[in-house]
Amino acid sequence: MMLSTSTIRRLQRGFSYVVLLLLVLIVQLPSAKAQERVKTPIAFQGIVGGGISIFNVHGIPSSPNYSSAEGFAGARATKPIGDVFGIMSGLSLGVKFARPPYFRYFTPPHGGLYTREPGANWTLDQSTSVKNGYYLSIPFALTANVYRSLSVYGGISGRFWWHKRHDEPQQDVLSGREEVGILFGASYKLIKRLNIGLEGYGGLINIYNSSYTQPGTSKMIHTSVTNQYAMISLGYSLK
Repeated sequence: MMLSTSTIRRLQRGFSYVVLLLLVLIVQLPSAKAQERVKTPIAFQGIVGGGISIFNVHGIPSSPNYSSAEGFAGARATKPIGDVFGIMSGLSLGVKFARPPYFRYFTPPHGGLYTREPGANWTLDQSTSVKNGYYLSIPFALTANVYRSLSVYGGISGRFWWHKRHDEPQQDVLSGREEVGILFGASYKLIKRLNIGLEGYGGLINIYNSSYTQPGTSKMIHTSVTNQYAMISLGYSLK
């Protein structure tokens, strides 16, 4: 599979972020090792989240972002490294919920008119309005306790999409799609076991590419799309 120049640049930028986090960890490890060694078990946490998901469209400034609600539920495990840092991973099941389409036909007595949002793409519109999109998510991130009950994390997340039914005739850009993106967030401990957090994700791999000639000209328009989301999360520590 050939990657576009924009995708390669996003991968390079994302890799740079991860390398930077690793360098920070390496710099801090000596001071962490100098502290009293305490055997800390892996911390397990159940987590749910909900927020807004968008398709970030590159190449068409007038395009809508096809925003819709998204949510997930799963479990995460964090292995502490000293008193400050840790390594986090886990498994989540999520859903990108359907929404009212931009392309609509209003039958009588509502006017019998066919309407659409200016700049909307039929394929992208169908991908977020025909049905829910389901995915499996596997994060891998570095965590850091920055101040008392506040911790932050950053890394990557792989997402794998599938159909609700295998016999659906309506194909979309998310069917069978695999993607990788930058994951970042912050978590605050409300009480002993309950945390509240903010989480963001920016896709590095294009989930959709298209090209067409602009009507009335010879100018070629190239379009690419990446996934993004922002969510509020609740986590419950098992112990």
